[in-house]
Amino acid sequence: MKLISLNAWCGELIDPLLNFIQERSADTDIFCFQEVLSGGKGEVDMGNKDPNLLDKIKVILKDYNFHYQPGSNPYRYYQTIIKKPAFGNATFVNKNIEVINWEGFLTYPLEEKKEYPMDFEASGILLNADIRKEGKEFSIANMHGLWGGGPKDDNLARLFQSRRALEYLHPKSGGKVLIGDFNLRPEDESVSMLEKEMRHLIKEYKIPTT
Repeated sequence: MKLISLNAWCGELIDPLLNFIQERSADTDIFCFQEVLSGGKGEVDMGNKDPNLLDKIKVILKDYNFHYQPGSNPYRYYQTIIKKPAFGNATFVNKNIEVINWEGFLTYPLEEKKEYPMDFEASGILLNADIRKEGKEFSIANMHGLWGGGPKDDNLARLFQSRRALEYLHPKSGGKVLIGDFNLRPEDESVSMLEKEMRHLIKEYKIPTT
């Protein structure tokens, strides 16, 4: 089973992005995207960002089932003016793989902001797909971690986020994959917490940069 995770960067590089997806769809079972915009109507110029990125990906990946999990949008100006587009994660699973269940949530919901304050409004997102292939079950968790516009150092909010992801995945049976754009430094406690229950493949395979 082949899986690709990619931060779509809101479609800033739309042509290379769509060409890449088209090429890789020939042999990829699952795509996990972060920073996908959806539902924009074009009332406001967003520069190179594509407010209808999700629809364009769906056209290419027509042989895939998908789910979209919006989060709190960092582009608050656009939300204030036109209430769109949504900003979130999208996971596409080839239709030859059974999807048992979809579930998504914010990794840093609004009710936690008073206890774990950060100087920005956007939340992290986790979108999970429970799947079955050849009699084996897997949980594919697509996470876009918190980002505050500055260093990716540990803080209380990021530690809370890692705990929340682990608490969600811990009771699940079968294989588990936590993948995405975590916005974390590999040497920090927020990552080592995850390593206690999961293999850290970036470290294991000595991948220098993601």
